[in-house]
Amino acid sequence: MSQLSICVTASSTTSFLQTPAIKIIVGDGDDQSEFFVHQGIICDRSEFFRRALNGNWAESTDRVVRLPEDNPSIFSLYHGFLYTKSLPILPERISNDEKESEAIAEQYLALCELYVLAEKLVDSMFKADVLDALKNRSTRPASNGACYYPNMDCVRVIYDGTRSKSKARSLLVSIYVDHGNEEFVKEEVDQIPKEFLHDLCRKTLQKRQRPKDIAAKLKNKDDEIERLKKIVSTRITAVDRMIQNNDSRLQLTALDTNHGIRNTDEVYFVSFGPVVSRNSNAR
Repeated sequence: MSQLSICVTASSTTSFLQTPAIKIIVGDGDDQSEFFVHQGIICDRSEFFRRALNGNWAESTDRVVRLPEDNPSIFSLYHGFLYTKSLPILPERISNDEKESEAIAEQYLALCELYVLAEKLVDSMFKADVLDALKNRSTRPASNGACYYPNMDCVRVIYDGTRSKSKARSLLVSIYVDHGNEEFVKEEVDQIPKEFLHDLCRKTLQKRQRPKDIAAKLKNKDDEIERLKKIVSTRITAVDRMIQNNDSRLQLTALDTNHGIRNTDEVYFVSFGPVVSRNSNAR
């Protein structure tokens, strides 16, 4: 039997079930949907709902919150996440590379729209979860080995729905600096958020190696090369000396044999002249 306990305190999991349900009307006109959610679970995460349902507002009385400017399909993903801690945005099956690239683009767009919703609802935990999902998607290759990144639709969604210093903005800028090319910004300039272009230029200039930095690195490399040359030269000299010593020993051995010298314990000095022994035992 598993030793993992399934017993926990009631307040740690289902206490929100004891809180009243509230109605959330998302969208406007024909594109409108109603959602019901326990007040405890959504107020525990969202400061927006916490204030709306606990202040001197009409919402706190009739238990209805209206979000006419938001997308019901995106809110539906958030609503499901509150209870399941998952986002069903992955495709069931993909038939070819083109379909996969389209599916990945849809995933990016959904995540960016969810991030903007989390920003509006002031749900910092959900923002962090969505940001992690964006990072993971950008570092995970497709089945064909290709890497796909957020397109300009994602850039517009994030820059239209977040403030400066947003972590999602920083992530998109970093992705474009590291992986972007002219194809990423082939659209008309007036269709690209000006703040994004400003952030992109700033980040690119910060990351670019300036000439003086390159010169300093080259100087350091030259110094390192000279140091290695000296080490190699010193070792070559040492090897040459070893070879010369070995040649001298071989010459001594040959001279000993030619002169019939029997005392092998004697030390001889070899020069360009005759062999001279330290004693007179040579014959």
